[in-house]
Amino acid sequence: MAPKAVIRRPARAPASLITAAAVKIKEKSKEAKRRQDLYQSRRSSLVPSQGGISLLEKICALESVEDDYYKRAGIFQEWLVDNRLAPRCAREVALCLLELLDHLFLDGAGHPDGSKLLSAVLHVYPELREATVEEKRVRRALSGWQKRAPAETRVGIPDEVVYAQIGMLLSEGMVLQALCLGMQLNTYFRPGENFVIRVKDVIRPTANKPEVGLVLAPSETKSITKTGESDESVQINGHKAEWISKGLLELCTGRPGHEQLFPFLQEEFTTSFHRSLHLLSLGSYHFSPYSVRHAGPSNDFLHHRRDLADIKNRGRWKSDSSVRRYTKATKLQQLAQEINPRVTNYGTAVMANIDEIMAGRAELPIY
Repeated sequence: MAPKAVIRRPARAPASLITAAAVKIKEKSKEAKRRQDLYQSRRSSLVPSQGGISLLEKICALESVEDDYYKRAGIFQEWLVDNRLAPRCAREVALCLLELLDHLFLDGAGHPDGSKLLSAVLHVYPELREATVEEKRVRRALSGWQKRAPAETRVGIPDEVVYAQIGMLLSEGMVLQALCLGMQLNTYFRPGENFVIRVKDVIRPTANKPEVGLVLAPSETKSITKTGESDESVQINGHKAEWISKGLLELCTGRPGHEQLFPFLQEEFTTSFHRSLHLLSLGSYHFSPYSVRHAGPSNDFLHHRRDLADIKNRGRWKSDSSVRRYTKATKLQQLAQEINPRVTNYGTAVMANIDEIMAGRAELPIY
């Protein structure tokens, strides 16, 4: 007689197939509501079959970028009205755009204005891509613009000047704004990226990875960076990293993980940034928070702290041509020599003692 088969029951009964299916439906409904809450308002009143732009085409661009696109496309549409032009097809739209580019060029506008206008028009009139011959003519026109009136090279800010700003922020009691500025210099962040970091996105060091890490656009949040990536990360390391690492860890202590890391808005940070420039009498240089994205790689390259491959990886640039725009070391050196030595000497003193200053073991130098 064959032995009886032993049926082993799991310690915990699995969910029935119906229950599992119900959970999936619930999750799908939750995800559907999330998408509708986020994107329904951005849906065009005209669907693609009526000559409109689809929702997915619209959200290919970040909302802030799309807003800029519509402002620029509005300039094109106003110009069409003013000149009594009514293009009826993609080819005619492209020809009108060519004419407007000539006007902007002769009016002294910069090449980036023309390039951004093309991106805006392509976003609002996606059918323009069908007019391949005319689109090539538009791009050739922009190439001619760049050759005859090249855009000014963006130059970063010398280390000494950024640390002079940090000193001014500290002297005004804006300690967290100073930390935010130092973090951006170290990480090469875009200005807006400082304000999407949550407390839980600051990764504490371990025995195997002794550096503080920052995660951008975690996949769990269904968000992406400007370049369409998620789960990007940057380690706090290199020049003057210690005070930034310690400051970030202290800032996170005892706080809920979902909170925004810095408890102020990007606009408030921009105001304090310009306030520090005003205190240093540097308003005429027209530096902005985006200049700090250039400052990090330019200073690291100038002082031989990182090679181009490391800079490219840290800045999350996809092409070598992109990273070269951010490593204008000689221009940075020239700029440092032009700035009032009182500023650079003050910044050098702050930079040399920043660890001790932040730890409360040294006084902030007097400007």
